[in-house]
Amino acid sequence: MAEINTYITEEGWNSLIKSGLLNSITSFKASDASIIYGIEENNIKPAFYETPLGGSREGATTIPTCSFSERTPIPVQPPSTQTIQSLDSRVKLAFVSEDCVIPFEKNNLTVRINVDKWIDNLLNLKSTTYVRTASGLKINVWDYISGYLEEYNSGTKTWSVNEEYKSNLDISYKTLSSLDSRIYDLVNPKYMEVNQKGQKVFVNGQTKTRFPSNMFLGFNSKEIDGINIFGTSNTLGLYPDSWGYMADGTYLLTGAVEDSYRQNPNSYKTIYPALKIDKKIYQLKEDKNYTTTDGVGYMVWGYKDSDGNPAVNGLTDKLKLFMKANGTEESSGVYKMVINFMVDLKSDKKFNTAYQNKKVGGDLTYEFYYNENMVSTDLYTIS
Repeated sequence: MAEINTYITEEGWNSLIKSGLLNSITSFKASDASIIYGIEENNIKPAFYETPLGGSREGATTIPTCSFSERTPIPVQPPSTQTIQSLDSRVKLAFVSEDCVIPFEKNNLTVRINVDKWIDNLLNLKSTTYVRTASGLKINVWDYISGYLEEYNSGTKTWSVNEEYKSNLDISYKTLSSLDSRIYDLVNPKYMEVNQKGQKVFVNGQTKTRFPSNMFLGFNSKEIDGINIFGTSNTLGLYPDSWGYMADGTYLLTGAVEDSYRQNPNSYKTIYPALKIDKKIYQLKEDKNYTTTDGVGYMVWGYKDSDGNPAVNGLTDKLKLFMKANGTEESSGVYKMVINFMVDLKSDKKFNTAYQNKKVGGDLTYEFYYNENMVSTDLYTIS
C-alpha cells in the first residue's frame, strides 16, 4: 500500500483561507524521488556503502474538479449549527400516480404517449353503446408532486425523510431549450399567459400552423388537504377548435349567441349546440344526456355532422394530421415529438435552503409517438 504525505506552503494556506479548499485544488502531482531502489542480482544485495539508485517516477493530473465547483469554500469563522444542518439536507422531488392501472412514484419521469393507441381506443367506442363510465378523451398521467425534505445521517451514511411537502408547494415548469419551447407551443397551441401589463390573456396559436394540434397538455391544480395546489397534476386531452351554436342554420360562437339571447330571447327560432373541427360543423340534435367521466360521450354519441358521423372522427383525423405534419419521421410511418422540462419547487425557508443545497429529481420528458403502420399495445408508458 502506498502512503502519500502532503505539504502546504504559507502561500498555499493563505490561498485556501481566501478561496476555500475545494475551489482551490484543480490538480495534483505525485513523485517517488525520495525512495531508494536497491539492485538485486542472483540474490546478492549490494553493500550498504555502494551508491544506490534514486527513482523518480512522476504522475500528474489536471482534470478539473467540476463536481466541487459549486461547493461552499472553507469559512474563516466556524459555521453555525444551522448552517451545518442545512448542508446535510436535501430535497427529493417525486411524481406520484395513484392510478390502479399504472401506479408509480418517480423522481425523474419520461412519459411516452402512443398516439396511435389513443386514436384506436377512441374510435373503438363508436361500436359500443353509451355508458356513463366511458372515458378516453383525457389521459391523467400523474396525480400530484411531492417534495421530500431529507437529512443525511453520517453514521449510517443514508438519507432519511424529515418531512413531506404536498399541500405547501409552489411548482413551476421550464422547457430546457428553445426547441423544447417551440415543440411545446405546437403541441399545446391554446393557453393563458400574463402579458407585460400583468393581465391574463388567452392565446390561440392554432392559426400559426397549417395542421395544428388539438391537444391540451395541462399542468393542473388539485385540492390537497383543503388547499388548491397549482401545477401539481398532469392531464393530456383533446378538444374541438371551437364551441358554438347552430342558430337559424348559421354557426356562431357560444358567447355571441348567448349575449344576443340575453338581450332578446326571440333572436333566433332554432338553436342547436354545435362545435367545429377544422371546417366541419357537428351538431347536438338529440335531447339526451351523454355525460361521461371525461366528456368523451358527447364526442362519440352526441355531436354529429350532416352525414351522421360523430365528432370523434374529426378529433382523431386532426390528431393524425398534426403528428404526420409536425413530427420527426424516425422510420417509415413512425413520427415522434419530444419535449423536455425541468420542474422546480419552492416552499418555506427551511425547504428552500435545502433545495438550494441539493436537489434530486425534477427531470420531465414527454414523448409523443404516432405509428401509422400498427397500433401500439399501451396507451402510455412510464420510465
